[in-house]
Amino acid sequence: MQPLAGFGMLTVQIQEEVVTVPQHTTGEILVTLRREIFRDDWDMLAEDLVVYQLPLWFYQHLERSTDHAFTPKYDRIFTELFDLDPGMLSQLLVAPDPVAVLDALKDRVFTEAHWRLRRMRLPWPDQDNVAQRLARTSPARYPYGGLLRCVRLTMPGTTVSDMSLILHLPELVYWQVELGQLPANGDVLDLLFRAYGTNDLRPLLAATDLPERVKAHADQLPELSFNFT
Repeated sequence: MQPLAGFGMLTVQIQEEVVTVPQHTTGEILVTLRREIFRDDWDMLAEDLVVYQLPLWFYQHLERSTDHAFTPKYDRIFTELFDLDPGMLSQLLVAPDPVAVLDALKDRVFTEAHWRLRRMRLPWPDQDNVAQRLARTSPARYPYGGLLRCVRLTMPGTTVSDMSLILHLPELVYWQVELGQLPANGDVLDLLFRAYGTNDLRPLLAATDLPERVKAHADQLPELSFNFT
């Protein structure tokens, strides 16, 4: 190196910065997570996506992304959706073998109890707000959803997931029945008959004492009675 005139030898030290370059795209990681966490069960995935207001077609579009980093919004959503630890998505992007990383977690992720708790933690949209929005655009087609919702709310701490398990319905289907967007099946009607002590539900649609009626017939609902106070 030649010295600069009048300044002697100028020494410049360049500090090398080590940058970790992602080995995988966000789309590749989403495909891996779907296959490993949801076992390619598109129906179950679609049910959970609705909680985050993500249509299945849009999620499929994200699986084709060539980006190398998740935006903060999708980092939060997919961390919750796939039940990952904070920062795990970033680790998967640079992992030589993302499947091996997930395999190390499978004992925690795939136990039935943990899976059940994960489903119960899903932040289902508030039914009141959704019902008000639907009332403006898509009125309830079926009248007994409100009666079903009253049964659930009369029992403190009972979630959409709890009721769907009792009635053997997917969470999304139960939720739509409660909103009046799907008809009540035989199991739902049987529960309502017993909850309100009547085989004619029509007069109840205008009743104002529904919680009291449910509590009065709690002994007819042994599968739910543990929730009554």
